[in-house]
Amino acid sequence: MSVIETATSYFERLIQSDEFYFQKGKDALKKWMDLYLSNEEQAELQHLLEDYTAFAEIKEGHQFFPIKEILFSIISYCDIHARGKAIYNQYDDKRVLAKAGVRMKPWVINTFNYKYHKNDVNITVKNALDMLAMPEDNINSIALSHRELISSHYLNHAYNPDTFVSELKEKFSDLDRTNNPENQTLLIAAHIYDQKKEWDKKQLDFKTFIANLKEYAEKNQLEYGFGDLKGNNIWIFDKEQYFNHKRAHYEVIIKKGSISVDLHFEDDHQNAEIMRALLGTLPSFLEWKKWHFGNSVSHIKKFTLSDEDLVEKVVECLDELYDATSEKLIDTIKTMKSELTMNNTVLHPLNQILYGPPGTGKTYNTINKAIQIANPDFVLSDHTRKQIKDEYKKLVDEGRIVFTTFHQSMSYEDFIEGIKPRIDEDEDGNKKVIYEVESGIFKRIADKARKPRLKSENSTKPYTFDDAWSDLVLDVNTHLENENPLVLTIQTPDLGLKIVDVSDKGNLNLKPIYSEDSKIYTVSYSRAEKLQQAFPDLSMIKDVNKEFRAVIGGSNSTAYWSVLNYINNKIKEKSVTEVKEETLPPLPHVLIIDEINRGNVSQIFGELITLIEEDKRQGNNEALEITLPYSKNKFGVPSNLYIIGTMNTADRSVEALDTALRRRFSFEEMPPKPELLNPSTMIENLLWEYKNHEWTDEEYLAEENKLFSILGVSEGFKKEKEDIWEQMKEDKKNNTVKESGYFQRFDYERTDFEKLLTIINNRIEKLIDKDHAIGHAYFMGKDNTTIIDSFYKNIIPLLQEYFFGDYGKIGLVLGKGFVKKKITQSSVFAAFDDYESEYSESESYEIIDYRKPNHNYKIGETDMTFSKAVLLLINHSI
Repeated sequence: MSVIETATSYFERLIQSDEFYFQKGKDALKKWMDLYLSNEEQAELQHLLEDYTAFAEIKEGHQFFPIKEILFSIISYCDIHARGKAIYNQYDDKRVLAKAGVRMKPWVINTFNYKYHKNDVNITVKNALDMLAMPEDNINSIALSHRELISSHYLNHAYNPDTFVSELKEKFSDLDRTNNPENQTLLIAAHIYDQKKEWDKKQLDFKTFIANLKEYAEKNQLEYGFGDLKGNNIWIFDKEQYFNHKRAHYEVIIKKGSISVDLHFEDDHQNAEIMRALLGTLPSFLEWKKWHFGNSVSHIKKFTLSDEDLVEKVVECLDELYDATSEKLIDTIKTMKSELTMNNTVLHPLNQILYGPPGTGKTYNTINKAIQIANPDFVLSDHTRKQIKDEYKKLVDEGRIVFTTFHQSMSYEDFIEGIKPRIDEDEDGNKKVIYEVESGIFKRIADKARKPRLKSENSTKPYTFDDAWSDLVLDVNTHLENENPLVLTIQTPDLGLKIVDVSDKGNLNLKPIYSEDSKIYTVSYSRAEKLQQAFPDLSMIKDVNKEFRAVIGGSNSTAYWSVLNYINNKIKEKSVTEVKEETLPPLPHVLIIDEINRGNVSQIFGELITLIEEDKRQGNNEALEITLPYSKNKFGVPSNLYIIGTMNTADRSVEALDTALRRRFSFEEMPPKPELLNPSTMIENLLWEYKNHEWTDEEYLAEENKLFSILGVSEGFKKEKEDIWEQMKEDKKNNTVKESGYFQRFDYERTDFEKLLTIINNRIEKLIDKDHAIGHAYFMGKDNTTIIDSFYKNIIPLLQEYFFGDYGKIGLVLGKGFVKKKITQSSVFAAFDDYESEYSESESYEIIDYRKPNHNYKIGETDMTFSKAVLLLINHSI
């Protein structure tokens, strides 16, 4: 709304004004809407606006300085809190449309979108700019909450944006007519806001206020997240959630009717003491406040539920509190978040994103991180890269690591679950399509991570020789009582030995079944026991007589064999193996999402945006489950499922990454590392990687030869390498490692790639920003010859993309050895009045392709080569 005066003088000025009352704001907006920007300039400006601090501080002479002046001028007529309103607002009374409460970053971004991306404009900003652009058809009640209340009070129905203004004009048709029709809606709004107490009488409770606060933060793109409402307070987090429920958080709390905006410390008293010491002396608008862990910080302004514009006032205090405290605490909180546990196991974030320019090893490093999470016992530094990749493959094959890439066609149905067709064919070859609910990538790994892990142990209940002998004797006696002697089999088919008696000493008497007059053979307990211990498996015996005699001396081996066969079979039969299952803790599982910003993350994640938060995971106090839309099954995210994403900062789609997703991930920057291209560093890394291998080991020699060939090492180096390695080991043992590099003093044939990459990236950062740097990966494993292909297939195409084909800027990066001005005729255009003169003097450039043997490029009298062009790039003479 306008900064309305209740005196009739304001109404009279609106009625009598011949000019639209905010004509200067309307003119500024028209100037912006009429301004032409090329596609390249639009993209560059949009990227700059994301870094609002950098945009706000650009000075005169910068290409976008005039645009900053226009945008800040427009906003100065819209919002009472606009930055620089006293400078940019040209009215003596500094009149503005409203107390919008929108921060400057959303203002400038949405004003840009109002011109180029109309569907992406915040509703409050859109209403304000619509009012400036078309005053007769709009009204300067720009807050959605106000419009809803006004509709309810005056129009007696829910807010309808299509009819809101026209209905109000009809409702207040009896008002005086303004000299300029464009001021009529301002006059209507003035009357409405003069009666604000009447239409704003709703009874607000704390829960409703918090709901309005959340809605306001979302609609105005405020970079805050909210915890769960806990009766009389709500925790508020920064977008990265460094300020969270564990260490420190902002909080809106109501106590005895008074609402305060605070910064509270959690965890323990020591943590709170660290935070307070970092804050030091507080600014005048903050005060210390007694809290659970000693004093916390509170804004001096306090509110009640009946205060006018309560949400806007609380947000203003929250912004001031955040701005005064966050920078002083953030580094310490980040350090605390990455601390080691008591057993020195790294605490890996459940959700993390590796971000950086192309070629910085983001995907490469996901392998390391995934292994460290899935198998913490696998120490990366103790293994070669091949062993690391083998371990990664093993974990992938086990289903403990899953890799996927987001793209524009990826959907919720692919990621969570969806209905997919399946062709079913009967015996007669008739086919029909069956639609089934199929789990997506995320649900499959979540279900696997959640699955109970059991450890099975086999335990055998003992059944000994004594048990078997006792059962045999019992069996023999039973048969004898029935006058049906027990017959034991022997090795000769169809024959056997029957047990005719058990002696007083417990020995068994046996005779052949074919004759009652045959000799009786005695099998003693003690000898049978010795044989059983020696031959628990009779099938392993090749010569019974010989092998039995070796154990018990001369004996009737056939009789002993028959008894032993019975005993062994009985032991095998009666030995019971029990399987005991123990439930083990679930193993960590990892989902890697490459290029996470290239998909529509809001659509792909759906409800999981909330469920992937640490405290919402299964097993935690605030755990949540949702009902899946297709299967109707309950689903929650297990606490042992980790998500690792990668994000290319040079990709424009980064800007579209869902804010809600940003808040739920921790971000780790992966910058270019030119130092990895240093020859000494590369050799040292190789030696440490193969520290457990001999100098003559074939696997090591293959890697050594490859690296030495790339670098072009000297003969002197080869002679001294083993002595230097011994010194390296000794220094590491004594903690006196040489920082400057053990192989730095040697000469190498390869170009200084470390210096080359550093210079290229310094120039790119000056011309664009560090997010568009070149990664070291494009130089890894390259020599003076193979780097040529990398230049033309990777590096130059990236520069063409970064600078939108502006070869002048590419020339500033690569130098005149790579970019030359085209020589053209004085005029390439057809005669057409004088119009072609505007373009006839435009310069054209081309890239020199040194892969072509007939490029014939000279600088002065010097025939150019790729290596000479590189020398010019790094400012060396040729």
